[in-house]
Amino acid sequence: MISAFYIVDSSERNKSDLSATTEAQFFLRKIDWTLTAVNSITLPSSGTSNDTLLINKVGIGNIQINLDSDRAEITRGGDTEYLTAERVVIEDLLFNHVPVQGTKPAAIEVSFTANGKEFEMIKYFRQ
Repeated sequence: MISAFYIVDSSERNKSDLSATTEAQFFLRKIDWTLTAVNSITLPSSGTSNDTLLINKVGIGNIQINLDSDRAEITRGGDTEYLTAERVVIEDLLFNHVPVQGTKPAAIEVSFTANGKEFEMIKYFRQ
């Protein structure tokens, strides 16, 4: 009986981990989409970090990504919607605006944890 409990419990944890990873990867894809065809970046300003990303996107206008408590959300055109499910806890969201360095273009580095697992990406802005 105890063995069966541990097998079921382990299976549920694996499902939870997979769900968090899937949600985090979706969140990263949404950030990548947001950072494609950008007119300007308001937050974070060049050379700084912030827990909010605020950009002006070609053909869309202003888009903001931040955390509402422990869920990621996006605001565009006055409408706000969550990007992650309630069961996935997003923490330590940070956007770092890396300025142009020599021949390297400017970039946004993104990092966060989803249910305790770390995720990160970098998006360069080609000129």
